[in-house]
Amino acid sequence: MSGLPFLLGLILLAAPAGAAPDPAGTPAGETPGRPPAWITRDQWRAVDQGAQVAALAPLAAVVARWSRAPEGIIVLRHPGGEAGTRWAGEVRDWLVALGVDGDHLRLVPGTAEADRIHLEFDGGPR
Repeated sequence: MSGLPFLLGLILLAAPAGAAPDPAGTPAGETPGRPPAWITRDQWRAVDQGAQVAALAPLAAVVARWSRAPEGIIVLRHPGGEAGTRWAGEVRDWLVALGVDGDHLRLVPGTAEADRIHLEFDGGPR
């Protein structure tokens, strides 16, 4: 993994390869066979260590995609306001601590749901 920190390696190992949810139960806008592209506030409150952050399947999946195309950008679409911005900052800080280049993270406020951060990977040119 060419110099990636240990915990980033854990994220890559935690990224689900074949565990597919039931396509009929897939929420609108999500791809069957991929973990949800968001994390909830309840999921986030339950983590307090790097290994736990690395084990969150949605984060692991987006980081795995970034590691295959590190010129891309991970976008965190978060609830607006002070609390949403603080929460997105915590997620960003953990991703940086786990080895993601901070220049490849973008925080975008204003999601409709106050209890989740949507994760996107933009693999296109900057």
